[in-house]
Amino acid sequence: MKYLNLKESLSECEINPRFSIDIASVAEGVRDFGLLHIEIYQKEKTIEILQRTNCNIINFRDLKFTKDLESREGMLYDITGCEKPTHCEIWYCSINKKIDPNFDPFINPGEFLGYPKCCVSKYESTSGMGLFYKEYLFSDNKIRYNEINRLCTLFFPNLFMPDFFPCSLSCEEAKEFSLKTQSIINLIYTKEEIKETYRYKLAPILLTSEKLYCFPNFKLENQRLTLIVDNLTQFVNLRSVLDTKYWPSIDGKNLLVNFKNIENTEKLFIESNGIVEELKFELI
Repeated sequence: MKYLNLKESLSECEINPRFSIDIASVAEGVRDFGLLHIEIYQKEKTIEILQRTNCNIINFRDLKFTKDLESREGMLYDITGCEKPTHCEIWYCSINKKIDPNFDPFINPGEFLGYPKCCVSKYESTSGMGLFYKEYLFSDNKIRYNEINRLCTLFFPNLFMPDFFPCSLSCEEAKEFSLKTQSIINLIYTKEEIKETYRYKLAPILLTSEKLYCFPNFKLENQRLTLIVDNLTQFVNLRSVLDTKYWPSIDGKNLLVNFKNIENTEKLFIESNGIVEELKFELI
């Protein structure tokens, strides 16, 4: 694995090792530019890591982190007056990339990063991330693509795509963008890590009693989906993910998040300690 040391270096600096795919995709020429948002104390170490990974630093700016009141995410803003920065945004490119000396990545960040225009437009027009999670979870029974399943990060750290937010999990352009970067995962992750990450990207997610449950172990046979309760089963409280003002009516319902790999589910069962029970459910 060419980028094993990259993952280890990020972890040692308390930076999310998931960012290794952001960096490697630029170093390998899959994307022209990349950016990282890191805490201010990590700036110098991050610059060293990028330079060791055959990347040139283009520019950086200090920012202020504010907790998003509508979702589990946070938002970054320019600092004003005497405010102390909490985070830093670092732009970089491959050492083989020639750029104009006057290049300013802050003018149109989404375009330079190669993100789909629809995703950039939605992100730039939002004042919080609540609308994104509302779309991800409650999108009128749209088919979501497992390739861009950001919901899996509620339960598992890896993502296999640059750290951006698709306008929806049904976005074709976002899926194609993600597939380009997934072409280099063998340079970053072990076979075991790849297998485990796909397990979570494919895992059914069930919303019941204001909790989101993830079932990494499941069976799908003849349009019958069986969710297996075991030591890998996890849940998070929906309140910790999304503000209640975005919730639909969920009282007493079992709501199955509709991803491509389970789109034809007609019957739903749950298995625990060898006991199987059928559940009434709705696809959302």
